[in-house]
Amino acid sequence: MQKTKMSELEENLSRMHSLRHEVRVRIHRAGREELVEWQTLEPETIEIDRGHRRPAELRVSLESIIERLSRLRSSLSERNSHAESA
Repeated sequence: MQKTKMSELEENLSRMHSLRHEVRVRIHRAGREELVEWQTLEPETIEIDRGHRRPAELRVSLESIIERLSRLRSSLSERNSHAESA
């Protein structure tokens, strides 16, 4: 059971890293709202990477940050698709 939880945490860390990278690549076309969100999220992802949280706290933090990064990525994707069609 413990191994499964660690595996889940590792998968979520990997997902967070992927999302963070995607957002970094796309942020140059961001509007003010997205930039503000990114300026809040990026330090949080760095703090998670430092690993100063217990596994239970880390799991909750990762779930939250992944959700927020996913929303930001979607917002940036929508903005990019609108810019390309204009």
